[in-house]
Amino acid sequence: MGRVQERRIELGLTQGEAAAKAGVSLATWRRLEGEDGVGSFRTETVTAVERVLRLPLGGLKALAAGEELPAPGLSHQIMGEWFAAAAGWFTGDPMTPRQAFHLSMATAGLEDDAFIGWDDYLLGKSTVSDLLVLSELPDWVLFTVNNHWLQRFREVLLEIGEQLEAGQVPLPRCMADRVALSLLIRHAREAQHDVEEMHIDGDPAVAAALPFMSEEQEDWDALAEALFGGDFDMEMIWLPNFTRALYGDPDGFSAQAGVNISEFHPHRWFETTITL
Repeated sequence: MGRVQERRIELGLTQGEAAAKAGVSLATWRRLEGEDGVGSFRTETVTAVERVLRLPLGGLKALAAGEELPAPGLSHQIMGEWFAAAAGWFTGDPMTPRQAFHLSMATAGLEDDAFIGWDDYLLGKSTVSDLLVLSELPDWVLFTVNNHWLQRFREVLLEIGEQLEAGQVPLPRCMADRVALSLLIRHAREAQHDVEEMHIDGDPAVAAALPFMSEEQEDWDALAEALFGGDFDMEMIWLPNFTRALYGDPDGFSAQAGVNISEFHPHRWFETTITL
């Protein structure tokens, strides 16, 4: 039994549970355990795995090599600096440091083809349902678009992550931005409890930027309202009857909803001239 596998079992996690917590496919996690450590994985992938296995930064490599784990206080210095900066960047108008952290974590690893499963998808070894974040697009969108479109949408998600890391609130400019932010908010809300585990060894920088807050106190609905305004409800594009409305009776639905529903066709998502 490999050391990574042993660590996972010690924490009481199945492979599927560990993969879900890290935001990777089951196949990716199995490959990681098979290689017993860092292997060919990129930094973002390794960092996510270390978080799930409750290892300090650099701990996965040390674990695989049978070495003593790095001291947490030193290994998380860079992360602590980001937290400290986030406390100044994000003030709660409209985004809190905790929300920025969660949204940033939701984009972690998306640039890594192995992490997201993109390589396997392009080789026909997996389906779109195996792609991290992208698989959560509405089914009618996935049936409408091609690989080039999915790659372009993936780049939108990556850009949001880059904005967060630079201390900028990602404001939507087009439909693609709105849907991408909506997906990331979904991920962030689901992973909210993980933030308490990120108060790493009482690091004061982490505690300052991410003070304890209950799920009720972290108002994601207010954040969505601030980012999107009171316009068309994003959740509607996930409803089964939205497909019929878009392709069946766009004019009638547009008149009833007070929006131009044709602008919600995926081929128009990247247009910045759309009035949202």
